[in-house]
Amino acid sequence: MESGKNIIYNFLEQFEDFTQSDIENGYKNVYRPGWHPSPLQFWFNPPFDKNGKSFPTLSGTIVLLNDGKIMVENAKNGLSFNLDECLGDSVENFIASIQKNSL
Repeated sequence: MESGKNIIYNFLEQFEDFTQSDIENGYKNVYRPGWHPSPLQFWFNPPFDKNGKSFPTLSGTIVLLNDGKIMVENAKNGLSFNLDECLGDSVENFIASIQKNSL
């Protein structure tokens, strides 16, 4: 069975939703949900803010960096977070969304 991170990497490697800025930044892969007829999004909890709070938010653009890090954009405010630093079931929610979308 495929590991969780491999499921995510395999999903992201299918997409090249690059803008000029993405190309200039040297991103490996980019997934922009708004560019697809059946967008994949998931709920994640960003790291705690300066007030010690974290609220679930819907994902926006997802970027795979050349070093293997996955950055997830908050669809509401455009801030991006390293998926590995997100709280709770963020990674599991992403994997579940991929698996549900592939059915």
